[in-house]
Amino acid sequence: MTTIITYKNVLKFSSIFILMFFYSCTSDDIVSDNPSSNDKDFLEKYDGYGFISDDDGVEGWYFNNSDQFLKYFFQDSDGSKDCLSLKEGTNNIDGETYTLTIVTNNQLSLLLEIIYNDNDGNDDYSESLEFTVDSNGNTLTIKYDNDPDSFETYTKTSLGYSSFCN
Repeated sequence: MTTIITYKNVLKFSSIFILMFFYSCTSDDIVSDNPSSNDKDFLEKYDGYGFISDDDGVEGWYFNNSDQFLKYFFQDSDGSKDCLSLKEGTNNIDGETYTLTIVTNNQLSLLLEIIYNDNDGNDDYSESLEFTVDSNGNTLTIKYDNDPDSFETYTKTSLGYSSFCN
């Protein structure tokens, strides 16, 4: 039996080869100038987002991809509130000095180290806080290193920080 190679057969073979080649090139192989949200670090991904909890008053955390990257508020049931805007480095709050360091800012979490200084400048106490958000982007969990079994959860809110603090 003789095999006849025709133009039509060559075209079919070439088409199949080309399709197999393109199929083998996945999106992981393509380099993009526009990273997706999966390529963003925690502060980029959650820039402008807030998460609140209403246990024992209202408490919330807001993230910004800027110098003052973390905002916190607590509003007690009697209406009194504390509002903080925090930056990396030294923060002075109500006469107390805190040194805040970003240890990790990756796609999955934001890890902070806080050193609380007493009034004579000696390090008094330090702790780490790790912020993570679930895969849906709706629940923030904060874990504390001084008590590994202790964590707090907050729910994403559409209310801005200015709704609670001026």
